[in-house]
Amino acid sequence: MSSFGSFFRRLWFFSRREQLSRELHEEMAQHIEERAASNMAAGMPAAEARAAAMRGFGNSLLAVEHSRDHWGFAWLETLWQDFRFAVRMLRKNGGFTAAAVVTLALGIGANTAIFSVVNAVLLRPFPYPHPDRLMALRGNQSFPDVIDLSEQVKSFAAVGAVASFPFDLVGEGEPQRIDSEIVGGDMFALLGVEPLLGRTFSEADDRALAHVVVVSYDFWRRHLNSDPVAIGRQLMLSGGGYSVIGVMPAQFRTPFFQFTKADLWIPMRVGYPDAATEGARGAHFMLAAARLKDGVSPGQAQAELDVVGKHLGELHPVEARTFNILPLRDRVVGSVRTPLLILLGAVGLVLLIACSNFATLLLARTVVREQEMQVRNALGASRSRLLRQLLTESATIALLGGIMGVLLARLTLTLLLQLKPAKLPSFYTLSLDRNTLAFAILVSLMTGLVFGTVPGLQFWSKGEIKPSGSRVIAGRSVLRRVLVAVEISLALVLMIGAGLLIRSLWRLQTVTLGFNPNGLLTMQLSLPASRYGAIDVQEQFLQRLDRNLQSMPGIHAAGLVTELPLSGNRMMHNMIVEGQPAVAPGQEPEIYTHEVSPAFFRAIGTRVLLGRDFRESDTAAAPWVGIVNEAFARRFFPGRSPIGARARWARGGGEWITVVGVVPDIRYEAMDEPQDATIYTPNTQKQQIWKRFTAIVVRPRSGDPMALAASVRQQVWDVDAQLPITHVETMSQLMQVSQDERRFNTILLSMFAGLAFLLAVVGIYGIVAHLVSQRTREVGIRVALGARRGDILWLMLRQGVVLIGSGLLAGAVGAMLLTRLLNTLLYDVRSTDPPTFALVIAALAGVALVAIYIPARRAMRVDPMVALRYE
Repeated sequence: MSSFGSFFRRLWFFSRREQLSRELHEEMAQHIEERAASNMAAGMPAAEARAAAMRGFGNSLLAVEHSRDHWGFAWLETLWQDFRFAVRMLRKNGGFTAAAVVTLALGIGANTAIFSVVNAVLLRPFPYPHPDRLMALRGNQSFPDVIDLSEQVKSFAAVGAVASFPFDLVGEGEPQRIDSEIVGGDMFALLGVEPLLGRTFSEADDRALAHVVVVSYDFWRRHLNSDPVAIGRQLMLSGGGYSVIGVMPAQFRTPFFQFTKADLWIPMRVGYPDAATEGARGAHFMLAAARLKDGVSPGQAQAELDVVGKHLGELHPVEARTFNILPLRDRVVGSVRTPLLILLGAVGLVLLIACSNFATLLLARTVVREQEMQVRNALGASRSRLLRQLLTESATIALLGGIMGVLLARLTLTLLLQLKPAKLPSFYTLSLDRNTLAFAILVSLMTGLVFGTVPGLQFWSKGEIKPSGSRVIAGRSVLRRVLVAVEISLALVLMIGAGLLIRSLWRLQTVTLGFNPNGLLTMQLSLPASRYGAIDVQEQFLQRLDRNLQSMPGIHAAGLVTELPLSGNRMMHNMIVEGQPAVAPGQEPEIYTHEVSPAFFRAIGTRVLLGRDFRESDTAAAPWVGIVNEAFARRFFPGRSPIGARARWARGGGEWITVVGVVPDIRYEAMDEPQDATIYTPNTQKQQIWKRFTAIVVRPRSGDPMALAASVRQQVWDVDAQLPITHVETMSQLMQVSQDERRFNTILLSMFAGLAFLLAVVGIYGIVAHLVSQRTREVGIRVALGARRGDILWLMLRQGVVLIGSGLLAGAVGAMLLTRLLNTLLYDVRSTDPPTFALVIAALAGVALVAIYIPARRAMRVDPMVALRYE
């Protein structure tokens, strides 16, 4: 800190040096007059009195000069002179300056934009007190397990869990679905965020079954009109009354749901009473976190957690589980860390290419400025003095590039926000904050200082600047060629990476989904537990809604399903399959389960491959039946038909389900994730309580499926006018959302690869054009001696071909090593995919050859007389 203080004090004195100098001279003049008057009063002659006063003044001037050096005025003045000279030189050479600034701006802008994303997601501390003490439990947890851990693990100061659970807001016009979360344990206490108004609820409120709700800042502003006395207001949510007890700050979110924004938080036992029952121990749907006590390390907490987990396994052998913790940040951003670091590495390569171009531009300038440097050296300028001047000029260019780069970064951030995938955590806080600006400044200065030394070191050897000569020029040409070869190799690495992602995205478009997504309308609804808690009531609603949908004019088919394909929603249960080897309780195979209406498969365009579809006769009075997917058949009945086989739930009782049909593997998670064993059961048969969550699928006979949205809504409201309908969209739109993250990575890497390609081609053209200009006289002599145009063309192309070939070879080797990092982002494509490598290498080689052909062709047309007079 003292060095920074000394620097700024010097800068302050330097900025006021003229005023201080005037004040100093006035004081000294007055001092001389006073001292001379005093000497004359003592009887000294006037001339001697003034001379004595002047001698004393001279000693004071020496002290002033010493003070001037001490405060660094000389250093600052020299720096100021170098800067002013650099500005004059850059203004004089506007074309060179513009090219260098734009080149660096592209590289710095791209890096600044991506760093802002990395900073927001990976580096910025969580907005909770002492975030390093926050741990997350791996996987999903059941609420009974969360309660047990809270009571038995003494290393935790607090344990909490949360699950996304939408509620219906009624009584304020049209029913609305509100994104909400049910909260168990002491989640608010462990996060440590104080509410803006009122209070939050705790485990005690949860156990007391208090009908309370904490609302978000946005909900308070939109629905409660920012009422400062909103505490105590009553809200009708999914048929129940809840009292508002708190309002959270504007940017508050629970850590697990950084990509959604809940507006309501409700106690677990009130919002979802079934979750706290002992029977729910196998329902793993909650995300849990814990805060370590002071002085407790993660290792100590894990050791105690292992002991508690073993004890719980002995108490509940059917649900024996292990519990593991990891830092909360790792759990939240784990899925996006690798893609973001890959993008950061990609823009780093772009910056290196831009810096290489910057260095080649500076090297080209050395030829023009060599005579100037020789004159300055002859006049007494030292090596360090000349190098400092050159570094000042390059640093000035780099800072200008950094300023323009920050402006480009702002534009890039706007584009990123439009392209952003839904599952990129903390994206809503993306901005050019202090850390990002500091990064841009640091990159600019380092670029100017590091790459600015390259041409400076070319000016001298053994202490003296060398005069122009073929040896010096050849040395510079070799260095420029090396830099351009590096550009080609780095551009090839990025282009191959982008090519692999593009090919992967294309392969994803051809994946078999198991159904026809075109022309399919979807929407979702859930039945509030307060009015639809009983299975009989749920069945009555679903039957009436299904009849209404089937009677709609203009539809090909309409169906209902508990979880929508490609929605990412799923429900898995332990099941026993007849004829399979017996396993210990709790180790039964987990199978996806979905309840559907009889017309569901026809509505989504899926045909039954074997057996039969569901029928209207499959009612609660008929034997239970099910339809399985091909993955189920492959897993449990390889090489034989599963028709007639039986399965049942491992826990909770229930009859055997007889398999009556086989359908293709319908993808529910994502397009790039194959579906595991799945069983479908008709919702017309009495089975489970999750029928409260329903999705509607409607396929019109023709036309835009969204044209049916209003009619489908009305069919729902004819059954229950208080039900909100959400996520009204086509299946094609759902497919787009499913690919958002992959498309985001592909587009960005392709943009950076395109930028690298452009910079590399410009570098190739520049170096070949420079080489041609250097050999103009030689070409003239060759032409005068009878050389043909083809000979001249090959003479010029040969150096460029060697340059391109060496760059492509190095780039291909680098791509084979680095593209392995993309394995997690690829689908059905190897990181060493030969067609992609061949196509990209051919494309880059072709464009590069064009870039060297243009100046080479110009050399063929050189007039011998003009060439001989060149230079």
